[in-house]
Amino acid sequence: MPHARQDSAPHSIARPATRDDVLVNVANFTWVNGFDLYDIAPGVPAWTEYFAKASLGPTGQLEIPAEVDRCSVHGDKVWGASFDDGPSEFTHYVQEYFKTKSLLTTFFVVGSQVAMFPSVLKDSFDAGHAIAIHTWSHNKLPSLTDDQIIAEFVLGAKSIADTLGVYPKYFRPPYGESDERVIRLAATVGLTSVVWSADSGDSVDEVDISETLTNEIVPANFARFVAEHRDQDISLQHDLREYEAKIASTAMDILLTGGYNILPIHKCLDDANPYGNNILKGFFESGQFENKEAVLPPLSVTSTSPNAPPSSSKSLGVETAKTGNAAITNTAATPTKSSSANPIGHYYSFLASLATLAAVALVV
Repeated sequence: MPHARQDSAPHSIARPATRDDVLVNVANFTWVNGFDLYDIAPGVPAWTEYFAKASLGPTGQLEIPAEVDRCSVHGDKVWGASFDDGPSEFTHYVQEYFKTKSLLTTFFVVGSQVAMFPSVLKDSFDAGHAIAIHTWSHNKLPSLTDDQIIAEFVLGAKSIADTLGVYPKYFRPPYGESDERVIRLAATVGLTSVVWSADSGDSVDEVDISETLTNEIVPANFARFVAEHRDQDISLQHDLREYEAKIASTAMDILLTGGYNILPIHKCLDDANPYGNNILKGFFESGQFENKEAVLPPLSVTSTSPNAPPSSSKSLGVETAKTGNAAITNTAATPTKSSSANPIGHYYSFLASLATLAAVALVV
């Protein structure tokens, strides 16, 4: 079990405090123009075709990593910790707790949230936490077209790359909902899907539960995990709302008392580095992000430290699919957008409206 260390100096978290701060943050992401916060990312066929070609190996095959829901590294009481839906004005509760314990976790971040709270994301990254993609708008991916799914990955990755300069290799589908098509499309973007095996219970069936219930359900669930002698699990928690972020310390303390070794997701998958996605890096450096009409030749890039990909991908389980001419067609049903199914958009709807106006103002 990691040794708990109490830092002598408090950690100061820089985070937006007012609506004006949020507006300024979004305005700094000039490319957001045309990509409304929390609206489904508009599909760009040229992007989909670019990735279909860029992801092929020399034999014309696409490697599709299996979806991950448990840790693969061997050890005594290994536990993968993860937090979804941030960054937010409440992420600092999670950051501060993990700092006092000298531990690290993984944040699966929503791109539109990053646009509003980039300094919070940078705080997490600078502290050593791993950052992974949780799409742009937090909509259910299986209901989207191929082009929209790719755009959700692209905009989520763009918000992270512009803020931190890294290209993640892992993503989590919103609500944990994916299918063979989603996982295959993610593979063309160089992404591996990571879900979970231990749900904290801090949100249930897309409906926000009360703070009182959260403070009862989450500790009870983690106490049950320990009593069941669970091992190599990946847990799901959130840092969007205050009560979700605050209960993190209680949950993690239960694991530590039970003797668990808490790790960020890439570490529990025996992966030395959560970044180094050369397919995404090549996409942005090629100019294809800006070019939404013509399909540009795939750009081959080489990562340099600290983003070089490790050689431990064998632990994820990889299958190979023949893609022929690499054409990927849109086979999903036309999506029906439902704001009530999106807890993030529901929670920050007033900020989203203001931020969209600010983005539009940039081109007026």
